[in-house]
Amino acid sequence: MKKFLKYFLWVISGVLVVVLIVGLFNYERIVRLYNVNSLFSEEKIVSNFSSMDKMFLVEDLPRRGDVYQWQTQIVKLPPAFAFVGSQINIEEYLVQTSTTSLLVLSEGRIVFEDYYLGTKIDDKRISWSMAK
Repeated sequence: MKKFLKYFLWVISGVLVVVLIVGLFNYERIVRLYNVNSLFSEEKIVSNFSSMDKMFLVEDLPRRGDVYQWQTQIVKLPPAFAFVGSQINIEEYLVQTSTTSLLVLSEGRIVFEDYYLGTKIDDKRISWSMAK
C-alpha cells in the first residue's frame, strides 16, 4: 500500500508539473478564454466592455482620409421623452438600462454627450452594429 501511495504521488506530481508548464506557455490564451466566458458577467460587464483592448488581441488599423470633426452645441436634456404614447423619465431610463454613455446628435451636431457607471470619454469601447 505504501509503495502504491508513493507511486500515486509521483504520478500526481508529474501531472501537476505538465499542467503548470502547459499553463505557462499558454497563459495569454487561457486568460482570453476566461475573458470570453466572463464577458457578459453582470458584475464585470461595464469594466469588460470598457477594456476590450486589454482583454483580447487587437491591432490598430491605419486611418484613411480626414477625420470628421463634429460641431457641438451642447444643450441640457429634457427630463423626459415621448415613446409609444408614454413619457419616459430620462434619468430613470439610463439607470434601468445600465447605460454607460449617451451621445445625442441633432441636425449634424453633437448636442449632448455624457458617460455613466464609471466610464470615460477615452475608453475604447466595442460598438458592434453601431459602427456599420
